[in-house]
Amino acid sequence: MKHLGFLGSIAYDNIFQVDRVPSRGERVMGKRLGKHIGGMAANQAIEAARYFKGVELIGKVGGDQEGQSMIRQLEERNVGTQLVIVDKSLATGQSYMYLVGDDYFSVVTQEANQSIFPDEAERAVNGLGNGILMVSLEIPIEAAQSALAQARHLGIETILVPSPPEICTPALLAAADMLILNRREAQKLLAIEAVNLVGISRELCNLRTRYRCIVVTMGSEGAVLWDGNEASIASALPVNPIDTTGAGDAFAGAFVAAYALGMPLQKALALGCIAGGLTVSVLGAQTSDHTMDKVLKMYDLYYSKGK
Repeated sequence: MKHLGFLGSIAYDNIFQVDRVPSRGERVMGKRLGKHIGGMAANQAIEAARYFKGVELIGKVGGDQEGQSMIRQLEERNVGTQLVIVDKSLATGQSYMYLVGDDYFSVVTQEANQSIFPDEAERAVNGLGNGILMVSLEIPIEAAQSALAQARHLGIETILVPSPPEICTPALLAAADMLILNRREAQKLLAIEAVNLVGISRELCNLRTRYRCIVVTMGSEGAVLWDGNEASIASALPVNPIDTTGAGDAFAGAFVAAYALGMPLQKALALGCIAGGLTVSVLGAQTSDHTMDKVLKMYDLYYSKGK
């Protein structure tokens, strides 16, 4: 059986709404909106599990109440947790997100996420069998590097989400078969200069690279994909955003699940945009109740007929 593995952070998102970002030393009053499952890898895995059977999450949580709750909620959403390490000596990671209009700012406490060791990541990849591994970088670089190297050794296809780009290394970029980046990451890591989808698609076509595929997401504008021969563009789903938290993770999870199911890359790109749009339409990174059937119907409505 083919598995989709997601290595990266697992955390709880504590979400607050504020009118503006405080200045140094200033106190700004806000409203607590809730506490939701989060972390890049957890978000990606939950989204992928809407479409694909055989999703496995790789990461680490603490032995606290948050860690136990996280494991339970992941399993309820059909995400495999056999490769999630529980360390009773640590606390589960958490983030504190502050919504300001249609944008957000966050403070992240890594906790258990920062204690994933290279040998642990390598053993987890061994447990995947064949399939695809997606790696994001809110974990130690050494663990991400070890996982990618082992995956390549085993013939497992690899996708890197190089976020945050400041800690991404040339070795990590070289170890991946595919990349999924946002505009800022593409500018920093691929020297992309364009600021719109058409311009980025042209620059991607001029890159000399061995990647099977490069995807650049552009939020409310949509996303662009280069498959080694040509570029494709998918517009964003027309929605009124409520909370942009986790939109990129939802895109990545939906995209890789569609790809693993054998869908054309261009269709996978559109499904990623739909998933991202549905995610920003509700509060919390994974509180939308969309299903594969709903996403495919929206694809037929907005994308398959050239709309």
